[in-house]
Amino acid sequence: MSNVQLPARREGLPSGGTRRTVHCEMSMSASPPPPPAATPSAVDGQAASQPEAVRPGPDRFLVGIVVGAVLLIVAGLVVGVLLRTPRTAPPADPASVAGVVQAHIEAVRTNDTEKARSYLTREARAQAEARERQNPTTYRPTYDNSVRIIVEATEQTETTAEARITVSRFYARSDPFSSSTSHRTYTVKLIREDGQWRLTQPVDSYMLT
Repeated sequence: MSNVQLPARREGLPSGGTRRTVHCEMSMSASPPPPPAATPSAVDGQAASQPEAVRPGPDRFLVGIVVGAVLLIVAGLVVGVLLRTPRTAPPADPASVAGVVQAHIEAVRTNDTEKARSYLTREARAQAEARERQNPTTYRPTYDNSVRIIVEATEQTETTAEARITVSRFYARSDPFSSSTSHRTYTVKLIREDGQWRLTQPVDSYMLT
């Protein structure tokens, strides 16, 4: 509030009266004072009270691509291991032609001479023992998982039979135009002796390597 003083006004009076001076004061309202300036501490307090901007999270689409690629790699490795693992053929009927030949081959591969000869006829067994006495051998071939052997009965009657032995060997070669597999086929004969199938000739170990 401020006081503004106006000049004095003289009022006319009837004759004989005295003059008086009237002073008028008029009160005028001033504009409101400006708000106090914010102190540095108050400004800092307001800035601190404001929430921080939310940072964007990882892209879900990109994460999905990475996870999918990892799963594909793992699946490829599992399939590769399964394919490289040699599959064991189901055992053949030991009373069948193929079963007798397969059992004889397994005994030969494990160097079990007595068991291998048990699948021969009496005549074939006697001949094998005679050759062993005349020319004893200490050769024992080694076998690995790169060889596959398939035994199939091809002909069979009441007393005679034939079986085909297919020996396949796999090689690791860098030349893409060369064959990495070799196959050899042998035929063996069997007859019934005492009601069981027996080979007329033993399978040589070198045939299985």
